[in-house]
Amino acid sequence: MAKAMSLTACRSIQSVILNFKENNVSTIMLYGCRYADDIENIVILTDEKNNYIFEGYVLDGMYKEKTRLPGNRALSDASIFIHCGMHTLRQTVLRKISNATGKTIGYELKPLLYEPWEFNPPEVLLSSLVLRDSKVTAYFSLDPSVKRGNGPTDRLNGFQSY
Repeated sequence: MAKAMSLTACRSIQSVILNFKENNVSTIMLYGCRYADDIENIVILTDEKNNYIFEGYVLDGMYKEKTRLPGNRALSDASIFIHCGMHTLRQTVLRKISNATGKTIGYELKPLLYEPWEFNPPEVLLSSLVLRDSKVTAYFSLDPSVKRGNGPTDRLNGFQSY
């Protein structure tokens, strides 16, 4: 049976950084960055000590997983990955992933704000998580208001918002 999960913006990224530095082993799931113009980029960070398995509900080859990373390396790799594209990323958002009892079982890092002339709405990638037993399935999709178009911005980024 699927259970409710929640994503909550982290008040202090410093506490997350300290938590990951103290952890011995982390796993990161890297979704996106398939080409320079890709805006569907997201990272899921987890501590391998927890009993949850994370996977993406996406086509094969759409995400990579790096396992057994020291916590500080996981954070560094996540930050580099999320800034991989050619678009100017002005802000990211780090959200903690909690299970039904409120326990933090991981974090989601994704772009929040691009330059306003490139994309509107600012959060272009939507995500949701479903927990079944100890398996967390992540679903990602481009916000439906961001569409491929024939406008003047297409020469720059291939998308325009309606």
